Amino acid sequence: MRRWDGLLEKYTAVLVVRGVATPTIDTRRRELNRFGAWLKARKPRPALEEIDADLVVRYMRERSAFHSRSTVSGVLSDLRCMGEFLVQEELNSIHIRW
Repeated sequence: MRRWDGLLEKYTAVLVVRGVATPTIDTRRRELNRFGAWLKARKPRPALEEIDADLVVRYMRERSAFHSRSTVSGVLSDLRCMGEFLVQEELNSIHIRW
């Protein structure tokens, strides 16, 4: 999952270049770090190519317990934005399926 950490760094750099506000970047980074830690705790640990909608749904179920609808929507938005970034990276020859 070291690749996840590297892609997260690259995604953060893209957000900075786009001029996204620092608090927004910090929030997204925090949530994506949490998702990465959750992935790393799975047994067996999934490869980046194995992350699919079912895995994201399981994470959202665990993450959304006792949270407001707006918090859950924000988490889903952060994951969706990272997914879009990963799709763009695949088009640039990184070969990741999301």
